[in-house]
Amino acid sequence: MAALSCNVLPGVGPETPLFPTVWVYKPSGAIQCRTSGVPLDVMQRELSFEDIEVFASCRTGDGLLHSAACGASAGQVNAYEIYERDLPKAVTLGFADLSQSPGHKGKTLRQILGEECFQRT
Repeated sequence: MAALSCNVLPGVGPETPLFPTVWVYKPSGAIQCRTSGVPLDVMQRELSFEDIEVFASCRTGDGLLHSAACGASAGQVNAYEIYERDLPKAVTLGFADLSQSPGHKGKTLRQILGEECFQRT
């Protein structure tokens, strides 16, 4: 599934971060016919509050099948690129490693998020 929205954060240049990064995700809470869920920037504050630097963010599907019904989960997740060393802190906040997501087994991060999430401006 292609990314629904992506943000490359201001001040992040075309250079690769100095340390390895990982993409983490958390369900957005979007409900069909009701709410679009927690915005990317609002959920990012959870990470920033714990001094976890975010390089990029995207909203994408969780890779699972969902019935089309008002009130059901929209199956969307917010994903964030962070330093790999901060993964344990992110996990304590309820985030998980996107590459280990059950709905995305066998897919690369570029297939999950879309190429635009990897373009730094």
